[in-house]
Amino acid sequence: MSSETDTVQVDPRQLPAESFTDSDIARIQLVSAIESAATQLGQYAQMLGEDLAQAGDYVRRAATLRRLDEVVRQAVIAERVRGTSWETIGGALHMSAEDAEGQWGSSEASWRRETRATTC
Repeated sequence: MSSETDTVQVDPRQLPAESFTDSDIARIQLVSAIESAATQLGQYAQMLGEDLAQAGDYVRRAATLRRLDEVVRQAVIAERVRGTSWETIGGALHMSAEDAEGQWGSSEASWRRETRATTC
């Protein structure tokens, strides 16, 4: 008997608004960003491990890891949705609350506008 399971991708914005809280949606989006980054990291590690790289591939592939920035962005949004202060977020990222809000405040505001618009 196989222990494999199929991964099902669900866009929470396509489900009825009452199905999820904003916190649920933020966490689902964070998991999606993490999964995407993990897939890219796995491909990068495989390329390096099997020495399949062409000249410049190490750097080219490393540059695509900007998805990790998306993971941080989604994590900040998820924290803000659950009520975490900018001071706490800034402290976790070794920056001031003002710097953290300056870097991700507009992302949070956009997320809240888009989430309300698509789940109402």
